[in-house]
Amino acid sequence: MRPATVIATILLTGCAPVTIDLVLPEDWERVPDAEDPFTDLRPDERSCDEAGVRVEEGVLEVDTLLCSWATFRAPLPVDLARNDEVTGLVFHGPLASVEPSEAVIIMAVGDVRVLNQTVNIPSPTALYEPALVLEQEVSGDAWLHIHNHGGNDWRWTNLRVTSSRAAVRALAD
Repeated sequence: MRPATVIATILLTGCAPVTIDLVLPEDWERVPDAEDPFTDLRPDERSCDEAGVRVEEGVLEVDTLLCSWATFRAPLPVDLARNDEVTGLVFHGPLASVEPSEAVIIMAVGDVRVLNQTVNIPSPTALYEPALVLEQEVSGDAWLHIHNHGGNDWRWTNLRVTSSRAAVRALAD
C-alpha cells in the first residue's frame, strides 16, 4: 500500500492496515470447462491431466506439459471494498516450446483482473507481483488462469488483501 494511503487510512479509521491471505494454495479448485469465465481465450488444442496440478510446500504448481489450460476458483472469505489493496505472487522457471508461442496468466477477484499477463515463449525465469488498489467493491470468487503451450512449470504462492476494515481485521485475528 502506498505511504499516503496508509497514513490516510490510519487517520480516517484509527487502525493500521493488516494483510491476510484471501486464498491458500490448497483452497483452489479446478473449474469445469462449462463454468470457465476465460473461454474466449481457449485454444482448439488443450488438455489438463490432474497429475499436472499439485500443491507442494505451500505452492500451487501447474506442469503445463500435463495441463496446458486450467482455471481455478476459490470463494473470497470476505467482501472486498474500494481502496483495499489486492496482491499476488506467481512465478515460472525458464519457458520453452518447440515453436515460439505465448502463455497467458490471469489472477482476478470477482470480475476485476489483478494480473493479466501475456508472456512470450521462450522466456527466462520470471516473478510477477501484481498489486491493485480496488476502485470498487468486489465479492464472489477469486480466479487463477493459465494457458501455456509446451512443458513448463508455473507456481502461485499467494493472493492477499491489505485493508484496515473491521471485516478483514477480524480474519487476521
